[in-house]
Amino acid sequence: MCCVAFSPDGRRVLSSALDQSVRLWDLDAGMELKCFDRQTNRSVAFSPDGRTALCGALYDGKLRLFDAATGKEVKRLPGHADWVVCVAFAGDGKVALSGGLDKTIKLWEVASGRLLRTFNLKSVVLSSVAFSPDGWRVLSAASDGIVRGWDTFTGQELFRLVGHTDAVSCVTVSPDGDRAASAGHDGTVRVWDVRLKKELRRFEGHTGNVLCVGFAPDGSAVLSGGEDGAVRVWELEP
Repeated sequence: MCCVAFSPDGRRVLSSALDQSVRLWDLDAGMELKCFDRQTNRSVAFSPDGRTALCGALYDGKLRLFDAATGKEVKRLPGHADWVVCVAFAGDGKVALSGGLDKTIKLWEVASGRLLRTFNLKSVVLSSVAFSPDGWRVLSAASDGIVRGWDTFTGQELFRLVGHTDAVSCVTVSPDGDRAASAGHDGTVRVWDVRLKKELRRFEGHTGNVLCVGFAPDGSAVLSGGEDGAVRVWELEP
């Protein structure tokens, strides 16, 4: 399994796997609804309205948009010069991000498929991207252990969150947009104040690389998963 994504209503899940499939699942029934896109996709995401699936392919670097109800491909974007490793929709669903091993982040207009902007990371390898809730900022995680903040509309790098001592696997933004959480190969989960650009909390407990992290819907905790096979919940101060 390469990636999973919940639908906004929490009733369906998209999964991508190395068997060259993207599958749509009904959680209540525990059954597969659709199987589509015979490509090896590293990353998948639901649009905020749950109607569209965005898939980023490994080998051809392309992005594909599918009707989540029918599994029909509705748009194909030229994508990247190397593997696509992460994708994300903005909160309004009008634009989407993709990140590739070509060391770029690309911003797309979903309706037209037009490339709006390219963010260049130069010498570092990207692992994760996330929008702020208001869509004005983009956060990226990379192999140099730095979380970068970008202006969505100008592509300018705004700030850096520095603290991890190894590659950052994943970054996410809190529901209120004030904090970010990152997971690293240094075995730590870190929570940041995005406005002050400083580390708020550091959690240690995984034995090995931490691969993914997410905020609880109310922002009161973060959830992390690691190569040690453990899923941990870290409570945050109110």
